[in-house]
Amino acid sequence: MLIDAGSPDDVRAYAAQVSQLEQVERVTTPTDIIIDGQVVAPNPQPDTWTTGDDVRVAAVGNVPPIDPAGEQLLADIRDIPAPAAEVLVGGVAAEWADATQSILDRFWLVIGWLALTTLVILFLYTGSILIPVKAFALNLLSLSAALGVLVWVFQDGRLSWLTGEYTVTGTIDMSTLVLVGVIAFALSMDYEVFMLSRITEEHAAGKDTTEAVAFGLQRTGRIITAAALLIAIVFAAFLTSGATNIKQLGLGVTVAILLDATVVRALLVPAFMRIAGRANWWAPPWLRKVHQRVGLQEG
Repeated sequence: MLIDAGSPDDVRAYAAQVSQLEQVERVTTPTDIIIDGQVVAPNPQPDTWTTGDDVRVAAVGNVPPIDPAGEQLLADIRDIPAPAAEVLVGGVAAEWADATQSILDRFWLVIGWLALTTLVILFLYTGSILIPVKAFALNLLSLSAALGVLVWVFQDGRLSWLTGEYTVTGTIDMSTLVLVGVIAFALSMDYEVFMLSRITEEHAAGKDTTEAVAFGLQRTGRIITAAALLIAIVFAAFLTSGATNIKQLGLGVTVAILLDATVVRALLVPAFMRIAGRANWWAPPWLRKVHQRVGLQEG
């Protein structure tokens, strides 16, 4: 912790409060070493703990920093009133918590941007309202399943025989989840557009929805499956890494791609479009005019 200003007595009182937290073993100030609110020894190197008006205070915890208990300890420290205008709390736990919160603060912005671009581009290509919504929802479904597998394996410490040894921290690296999400969503949407292109072409050529879906799936199914298998093999190789976050990336993308190419593309998408029938291609008249004017057409 870095404290801006404050008298030595104020700093000592603040450090004593921090040291009384259950998860804190000791606190060191420029002048003292404090345990359970009591000064037990002087600081042997006081000159290295002060820079101008800034005072450094070190709290040593007894819980892992990258862990829910470490996050709670960080929150408890930050809740203690400080004897200065500004207190900066650093360390592994603070870096982890601040990075995670920064990602969460922008999460809905990212989801909104993905939804907007997906809906607009697929509408311009298909002229449909329902198909873009279906594509986005099913991509999120396969992605959610993959993230659930990551939590089940790495957060709870399972399948080490498959993934190799890794450190169980009781949490998942948020930056890894974001990376898995971006890669998996992009690949899933690529497969979606590839299959929809054939279905849309057949429907535009005069086939009804059932025939167009069957023909599109027949023509693209093997290619999508083969491409997904190749990509899954590449990312599965990441499981041989000694770094836990690399293992998470490899397993997450592998599961997402395999689920998307099998359950989603081979079952859910055709079933949904078959049930929806003519509703797949519906759009309000004014949007049809937009599509006719600026839609993405081949040829």
